[in-house]
Amino acid sequence: MGLSANLTDLDLACLQELLWPVSARDFLDQSWGRQFAHVEGPKDKFSSLFPWSLLNKVLEQHPLEPPRLRLYKDGKDIDPEHYLVSERLGNRDQVKRLRAQELTKELKQGSTLVLNCAEEASPALRELCIALERIFRVYIIVNLYVAFGSDSGFPLHWDSQDTLILQLSGRKKWSIFEPTRLHPLREDEETPAKPSAPPIWEGILEAGALFHIPRGWWHIAYAVDEPSLHLTVTVKSPTGLDLLRWCVDGLKAVTDARANLPLLKSSEDRQKYAETLKQEFLKAWIPDMVDRFIAHRDSWAAPRPKMNLPESATAEGPPVQEDSLVRLSSPRPLVFKQQQGSNGITFQCNRKIWQCPELLLPVMKLLNDGRGHSVGELASTVNGNGDHSGVKQFVAQLAQAGVLVVETPERKQTYANV
Repeated sequence: MGLSANLTDLDLACLQELLWPVSARDFLDQSWGRQFAHVEGPKDKFSSLFPWSLLNKVLEQHPLEPPRLRLYKDGKDIDPEHYLVSERLGNRDQVKRLRAQELTKELKQGSTLVLNCAEEASPALRELCIALERIFRVYIIVNLYVAFGSDSGFPLHWDSQDTLILQLSGRKKWSIFEPTRLHPLREDEETPAKPSAPPIWEGILEAGALFHIPRGWWHIAYAVDEPSLHLTVTVKSPTGLDLLRWCVDGLKAVTDARANLPLLKSSEDRQKYAETLKQEFLKAWIPDMVDRFIAHRDSWAAPRPKMNLPESATAEGPPVQEDSLVRLSSPRPLVFKQQQGSNGITFQCNRKIWQCPELLLPVMKLLNDGRGHSVGELASTVNGNGDHSGVKQFVAQLAQAGVLVVETPERKQTYANV
């Protein structure tokens, strides 16, 4: 069964738009995390995600500094004092300000500018990350790379996460090499050797094109003496080691696991103790361990901040009307469980356990697609007599508790134009 088997077409819509004309399901089942992939597209395919105009606005209006904003050249981090200046506020605090001319000069001389967490500055990119998180079940981060000259910016290297490279504007020359160690880790004791074989792909990545570079695949990129903007979407998936650590951490309830090691006892006693721990571990290792691990991570996933001031800070909370659009604040799908001996259900969201009547389960299932829905649409799944007051009250309570976010028309974003 492929990676896409449990995903609906609605779940995959954002990825499908990125990959068109390639099938998102085929990509997940055949390439993701396994093989390098190159997908071409129209030149303006990704341009709305982070245009030059937005970059100028961000640099002008936000006092960014490392690690959010960095300059690199020849694989080295440029001293921030070359393009930032410290200014004292009215008190003893200081703030970093951009030196626009100095930054521009560095870019002219071949430096690469990196804006980390670029999704926090672009509403469209942020919505794309939210949608992708529901597919990959991890927090998605996107970095923006700006280059002008012909420098590589970074030497030949591999990344410890799977990536999607989106060329927004201009072009870049890339060389891609197969991994020399499968699934490498940054904390790995064995350092992967540099590739000795020729690149499996070498050429120009045009605007509107996309790369998938799996974890551990070596690569290097060069600017080609023209303005270039590209995004790196990072997907750092949990590994088998993360599952093992989580399982071991669950043994805190076991007395023998909390006990001191028998350092002063005989070798035979130590072997007995080791066997005891082994049996406790095997007892905890149940067939659906991976499913439980994923569910635990999902229930603890932090939502991206959504502000709705001033209404959200008032006693009444955001107004909830018939046409109000609401969506889950949770970045992952919820799992609903029937309460034993009652007609209620429970679900975990934002690190808490919530309860609601089983009658409202259709409302929660509709919201579980992660999209915005009107209160009227939600109520239609429950009431046939046109009385929506109960659902409206339920939605208002969840909104005040932070389980739901009330969207305002001027702030509602979409990734449909990706």
